[in-house]
Amino acid sequence: MLPAGSLRIEASTKPHAESLQGALATYRPELVRLGPSWQVEIPVTADTQPLFELVSTLSEWLEQQQMASLKLHFDGHSYTLLRPSDGQSAESVEALREEVAQLQTALESRVAIEQAKGVLSERYAIDAQAAFELLRLAARSSRTELRTLAQRVLDEPETPTEIATTPHYKQSETAAAPRSRVAGW
Repeated sequence: MLPAGSLRIEASTKPHAESLQGALATYRPELVRLGPSWQVEIPVTADTQPLFELVSTLSEWLEQQQMASLKLHFDGHSYTLLRPSDGQSAESVEALREEVAQLQTALESRVAIEQAKGVLSERYAIDAQAAFELLRLAARSSRTELRTLAQRVLDEPETPTEIATTPHYKQSETAAAPRSRVAGW
């Protein structure tokens, strides 16, 4: 049972929970273990009260509407808030939620990467495989996640510097110089 005046965030492993605890240090979190579950508990304080009210309101709305989930968009990111299903094992439901979230992230990443390959293919007059290698090398060289760099290719009007300056990429003699973003890409 959750103590009154606190919020718990479940992490998949103890190292993840410890990392989250460190990231939330400002809020004086405590690490809690419930069976196989590791959670980070945040007490209600004057600083956290507005967040608690928001989460409570969203939770109540999900219950009242009998909605399974809602999507939150914040600072360029999307998160899904899921309502627990009655009568199902918490462990099996949690495992499925985690798998669904991972698959959704993978799909979104794949779409962005495929689109970025198309943009780079057009900009550099190279085939899709060469575009992927360019993207992969640039991400690796700059220690940037592949999906993050791919999204930047799509969002920015010019080719990101990490790609344009990739030292291992040799542009073929027949390839044109990088072009600016084409309308519709």
